[in-house]
Amino acid sequence: MKIRYDPADDILLITLKEKPLAYGEEITPQIIAHYSKDNELVEMEVIDASEMFSKKKEIYVPEYIKQKAAHIQRSSAGVVAGST
Repeated sequence: MKIRYDPADDILLITLKEKPLAYGEEITPQIIAHYSKDNELVEMEVIDASEMFSKKKEIYVPEYIKQKAAHIQRSSAGVVAGST
């Protein structure tokens, strides 16, 4: 995982995997999730990062994103759905 911040553009990039980006999906007006061609979450982009992290105590994450993240985490750990 890599975390980079571009102060000139005030963008925080969190790279989870080193794979080419195929498409992005706006999660909130300030957060864009980038996926590979295999629909794997590859990178998170936070726009106006200093504003977001200086003013907000909580960040809302939609339930379907939490489910995708949990699935990715289980897949990375080698756990197959329904095997627990």
